[in-house]
Amino acid sequence: IASLEAIIASLPAAKINTLHWHLEDDQSWPVCFKFRRELCERSAYSPDQRYSVSDVRHLVNYAREHGVRVVPEIDLPGHTQALCKALPGICTADLKIVSPAGDGIMEAL
Repeated sequence: IASLEAIIASLPAAKINTLHWHLEDDQSWPVCFKFRRELCERSAYSPDQRYSVSDVRHLVNYAREHGVRVVPEIDLPGHTQALCKALPGICTADLKIVSPAGDGIMEAL
């Protein structure tokens, strides 16, 4: 959290007012959502490298105080290895995601 605060605090000096925050990555899902807690519990790099909902709220409020807008992104169907690790029932053995619409399989990008 401290390193993200330092980045946010430095952005206005460079006349940057937006932080595009990737909330997940291919190998790690560090944000613990209340509705899918197993995502971060099973696929964050470590228990020390997780963000709670209150951490995210804090950083968004901190950014607002510094004139910075936070644009969160969850990049799906790409970056799915962490998702497949946490929820293997939605992925095939070769890391393809089963389409929720039931119309086939989507390639993991």
